[in-house]
Amino acid sequence: MDKREQMSESFRLGVLLAITGGFLDAYSYVARGKVFATAETGNMVLMGLNIAQGNWQKVPHYLIPIVCYALGVLVAEQIKGRYKNNTDINMHWRQIVVAIEIVVLFAVGFMPETMNMAANILVSFVCSMQVNAFR
Repeated sequence: MDKREQMSESFRLGVLLAITGGFLDAYSYVARGKVFATAETGNMVLMGLNIAQGNWQKVPHYLIPIVCYALGVLVAEQIKGRYKNNTDINMHWRQIVVAIEIVVLFAVGFMPETMNMAANILVSFVCSMQVNAFR
């Protein structure tokens, strides 16, 4: 790896993040109520199908994670703006994002099935932070 290249831009990390995203999509779809948590394109399709079929009660099931995904982008941008050039802490802003992701996903692992919506919201939120931080 070139010394000028950041670790966050390495091929190895890109592969690891892609695997993580795929796992989280599979987890949220299979174990958390058939919702895709990472890129939200699947949720857009499923929401559109339910709208077309008149299943209005299922629209929030997909819309809420989509909105929380957008909120995650905003939070990641706030973290980047606040800590990108901050020398007071000994962490890169991307490490802060990963730390938040680890804590949130650890907590999601202990949430019962009765809290699937909350789990999907949290997974969508941290996945969007990850995508925004590691383009």
